[in-house]
Parts: sequence; C-alpha cells; structure tokens
Amino acid sequence: MIDRFMLYKSNQLFRESGGAYNIIFGHKSALTFAAQLTESDVIKAESTFGRLARGLTVYGYNVNKPDSMGRGVVTA
Repeated sequence: MIDRFMLYKSNQLFRESGGAYNIIFGHKSALTFAAQLTESDVIKAESTFGRLARGLTVYGYNVNKPDSMGRGVVTA
C-alpha cells in the first residue's frame, strides 16, 4: 500500500520495448464485471468411471466511471 493505494503485482502486464510497463489504476467502482453459466450438461466419462460436467459461461465488463481510472507508464 502506498498513500492509501493498494498495489497488486501481476505477470500479465505488457512490457514495452524500452522496459516500461503499462499499468491501469483507479477506484473499484470504475469497472463492472459479470459472468453467467448459460448452459450446462453432464456426460459420461469415456476414459474413467464417472460423469463429467461441462458448461458454457458468458462474461462481460463495462466501464462505469471513466474519470475514476487511469493509465500509467512505469519503469522499474
């Protein structure tokens, strides 16, 4: 935490050619995410004894408050 900002580390950050990282920051109310399981099915397992469950998940996101988030370019 730096000055009331919680920092999270991720290996998913894009690194530019000069060694700089693109980061996003903001308040948690700036983004919305939703996921739903729309279809599900139980099938017989072919290679083992038992059954398998499979499903189709749909998801999406929305930016609610664009002025509550930002982008920064940071060098290590």
